Amino acid sequence: MVVSRKEGPPFTRWETSELGSLAALVPGGHRRGIYVLEFTDGTRYVGQAADVVRRYATHRRAHLRAGRSIQAVEFAEVPLADLTRVERLMIAHEEQRGPISNNRHTSQFSGPSRLDPVITVDEQLAWLNGPSDDKDKDLESTRRDDPVQRAKGQQRYQQLLANPLGELACEVLHNFVSATVPHLRQTERRFWAISAMPSTNGGGRMATLSVGNMELLFLYVEPGPDGELGQTFTFGGCINVAASQVAPDVLAGALDDDWAYRDHADGYESAGADWAAFRFVITADRDGYSDLLGWPGVADGARTLAVRQMRKGPTLQGRWHNYPLADVLLGDTQWPWPDERST
Repeated sequence: MVVSRKEGPPFTRWETSELGSLAALVPGGHRRGIYVLEFTDGTRYVGQAADVVRRYATHRRAHLRAGRSIQAVEFAEVPLADLTRVERLMIAHEEQRGPISNNRHTSQFSGPSRLDPVITVDEQLAWLNGPSDDKDKDLESTRRDDPVQRAKGQQRYQQLLANPLGELACEVLHNFVSATVPHLRQTERRFWAISAMPSTNGGGRMATLSVGNMELLFLYVEPGPDGELGQTFTFGGCINVAASQVAPDVLAGALDDDWAYRDHADGYESAGADWAAFRFVITADRDGYSDLLGWPGVADGARTLAVRQMRKGPTLQGRWHNYPLADVLLGDTQWPWPDERST
């Protein structure tokens, strides 16, 4: 999505490298609005303020202590009701110009990340080109176990196993995490988490894969009119991706059908403007999941979004991480169903 500044209010720019305050530049009563900070290293930051003079002073002190200096600031007065809308608009615009240091409402995170000591930047970039066939490094990694958390997850894990669609859900999860989340063992629970039979949405969900502050995938089942799981059930899921990686005609709905389609739901604060969602349905006659992952750019978009979210920081869903289910997905425990299967 290309965003133009013409879609927002006019901004005034001041050089501030030797300016300690904006008080003389912005009159009282006109200080609520959106500001853009320009740093000497070329990065920018977009924010909203009730009083830009006070907010700038706070930024200046904090960045000086960190050894960074603000070389310029832009500001536009914006009514209270429009602050968030204009802030998101400006973040999307500034992302097109170059790196910005915002975390909320952004597609990417610039600068050093807490992920970098765990997965090097080169490894992150390599993963974006596709899963590596050499998984030795991750297989040799020791998982961080938590006996208390593991015990908490047993009941919901057993509920998933007992569900008639539990095996199908685990097949999809196993396939998806292996294809999208890098170095699963090293990043488990800290950067990604998996839930089993969460209570979200009235209990319709079977599992949710959270990466960073986003749901990368969730699976659900909808019973038929008689309330029983049978020929009338709907088993489906939703995959969130970085829209820029998906073929334009796919985003436009050229391949949409009853089993896989673009979902025009509301966006995620953590995804920024570069985001799209897709739904799929699996029936006895059609595998919408496999169809969807084969569409140009969808798998790439899921990998890209996963790495971007991990770069933004740890997941907030770690307390819901289900270790017994993760054991199955990572191949650390025998496949729970009788069918022969290679993990």
